[in-house]
Amino acid sequence: MMAPIQSITLPSSETRTSPSPKHTVYALRVALPVRSWTVWRRYSEFLALHTTLCSLGNPPAAFPPKHAARNTIRAIGSLGGLLSREAAVARTNKPAEDEDTRERRAGLERYMRAILSCADSRWRQAPEFAAFIELAPSDKRALSVATPASSSQDASGSGPPVLERITAPRQPYVPGSYAGQAPNRSLQGATSRTLGAPPPPVETHQTRALDDEGLVKLQQGQMDSQDARLGDLAAVLRRQRQMGLAINQELQEQTEMLRGLGEEVDQVESKMTGAEKQMDRL
Repeated sequence: MMAPIQSITLPSSETRTSPSPKHTVYALRVALPVRSWTVWRRYSEFLALHTTLCSLGNPPAAFPPKHAARNTIRAIGSLGGLLSREAAVARTNKPAEDEDTRERRAGLERYMRAILSCADSRWRQAPEFAAFIELAPSDKRALSVATPASSSQDASGSGPPVLERITAPRQPYVPGSYAGQAPNRSLQGATSRTLGAPPPPVETHQTRALDDEGLVKLQQGQMDSQDARLGDLAAVLRRQRQMGLAINQELQEQTEMLRGLGEEVDQVESKMTGAEKQMDRL
């Protein structure tokens, strides 16, 4: 049983220097009823996904440009010679950087949410989209739209859409794998634990998209499978025990036969000794 997606948001962004050059990554948070996870993506990865989805038709929302606010300020400031382009660039570089990031993040969130809430499911059914948000792999499952939790959405894209069923690719998504890019290892989270402490529980692709009932069914199925394997192992052990008992019984019978043969040999040897004595007397 696959749990519905409750929300997909971009709550924050980070500026990173590794791998160089300096770049911004966005936190893409996917929430299910009982669990959620965060995937870090660069703007170029969003753009590569958009390029892939455009092959299926125009997505339901416009893709946000990279420097919308900054370019607008520069264009207005340089009109009529009020400011030179160099002065407009110098004036907008520092204060507009955070504004650009926030505007771009809000635009990317609206773009992702529009794909999820659209009645036309061809874009969200694409394996590249499911891989981009790192859904669990599953066979023959479709993405379909259910009634949204709220009929209105604000400018930031609040009011999460609700999906009845979700699908996922057969292989997990590797950051930087779109458009021929090399995998970006720096974006993958590293795990650590205290020496001597048990390792923390790890969410797997098999359990990530399951709700409570689905987890119980999965666990019950695994336990039934283990019971079946233990039953087969017990049957093999019983057969081996029966074979061992049969071999032991046969060995006891052969031991009795050898004991009887030994007694007969002793009797024959005694008779031969008596016959030799008689021959000596003759």
